[in-house]
Amino acid sequence: MPVVDAPDTPVTAMSAAPSPTRFASPELAHSIVVRYGEHGERWLAGIDRTIDAYARAWDLRLGEPVHGGRSSVLVAATTAGGRPALLKVVPNPVLAQREFEALSFFARSTCSIQVLERDLDGGALLLERLEPAIPFTEHDSGPEMFRLVGRTLRSLHDLSAEPHGPYMNARDYYIYERLCQAARRLHHLPRGATVPTIHDMHAALDICERLLDTRDRSDDHLLHGDPSPGNVLWAGPERGVVTIDPQPSIGERALDTAICAVKSSWGRHVRERAQALAEGAGYDTERVWLWSRVVALDHCVAHNTHGYGDEAERAALLATARGMPA
Repeated sequence: MPVVDAPDTPVTAMSAAPSPTRFASPELAHSIVVRYGEHGERWLAGIDRTIDAYARAWDLRLGEPVHGGRSSVLVAATTAGGRPALLKVVPNPVLAQREFEALSFFARSTCSIQVLERDLDGGALLLERLEPAIPFTEHDSGPEMFRLVGRTLRSLHDLSAEPHGPYMNARDYYIYERLCQAARRLHHLPRGATVPTIHDMHAALDICERLLDTRDRSDDHLLHGDPSPGNVLWAGPERGVVTIDPQPSIGERALDTAICAVKSSWGRHVRERAQALAEGAGYDTERVWLWSRVVALDHCVAHNTHGYGDEAERAALLATARGMPA
């Protein structure tokens, strides 16, 4: 279906306070404009009518907006048949295409949500809505839960052997290249106890090079890409652990597991969690731990660059990157 266009009115790029809408909070509207500039403002100007148009086309009863995302509008909905659903619309249709491709690979598993309707040109997906949907660390943060999450990630990886698609990138090489760029720009970061040194950057690059040089090329699979607690949910005893919102890329499966270990606690207890995840998935424990150190430094740089998290979180990420307990 065609997306309702925003009116052709002049807008100012990167406005300090974009107008909230029925479905986009002020915080979400600001995040979208920061990311997309004038296109984001035009998109937001028409988003309420766009959501209403999808509700009519797909015969949905709309509920309340679902908050938490930074680049998409999410609205709870119910289908004509009474099925709980989530309407997701993004300003960049390529992101919807990528998510749809990943969910299509994972569709044979009960460990991933299902796509109920789609309009990829309009950047819209109607997704299965889980009830309950609890971040897995809020349900249980013990080692057995992490082993269960490891088995869940393995089940997704096993479905996606020999992935393909024009929207996939090599996540492990992407992280390496990003660290190389960060090392060149390190002098722009403020000095401080939680800021990586050039030695930290070189150590992480050495680990990354060793992992890339020794990996089995047949181990390239479609990765979830962002298996954080907000995207790995406890959906009740019948359904178990279910993943949502993939950020698909191709790479070594141990890397996906390492991302989960780091983002489950932002640097704290990563080694223990990496070991439990690796045990559950049946992956090499040492490779998961080494990837965790690389991922931790990547996030430590981002936290210091953009002001994410607090001092304790950045310190924990840096300690993990250095192979120390945090």
